[in-house]
Amino acid sequence: MSSTGIDRYTGAPLSDFEHVLQCVAVIFMTRIGEMVMLRWFGAGLPELLGRRATLTNLSLYRMVIALAINAWEPRLNVVKVVAAGNTADGLRLGELNFTILCEYRPKALTGDLTVEGGLRKIGLTAANDNTGIRLRVLAA
Repeated sequence: MSSTGIDRYTGAPLSDFEHVLQCVAVIFMTRIGEMVMLRWFGAGLPELLGRRATLTNLSLYRMVIALAINAWEPRLNVVKVVAAGNTADGLRLGELNFTILCEYRPKALTGDLTVEGGLRKIGLTAANDNTGIRLRVLAA
């Protein structure tokens, strides 16, 4: 077992890739400057939500996603970020879907960058609704 933690919503134990997914969700949900002792931590996704879905902005989203994972989560190596599964109605309502293809390196925190299991898919749904910003990270 490479990493363990506790589910922040249920208190159930998490291990391996599920723990990494929760860490990625924390990175994406944290606004830059929000953490007092680590002001540069986060992804900047909450600041981008609500902008029009133009090709330039979609490229900006993809870049921010890849940079945040590569900067803050050494157990993942981003290979590709694709804006996939978006519909016209979803975009009109402010919902964006991304698929992140990455290599899982379970022992990267100890310096071992060996990839386990080939490419993994992570699904990211970002939305700005009446209750605020909503991000959902799932293994695809």
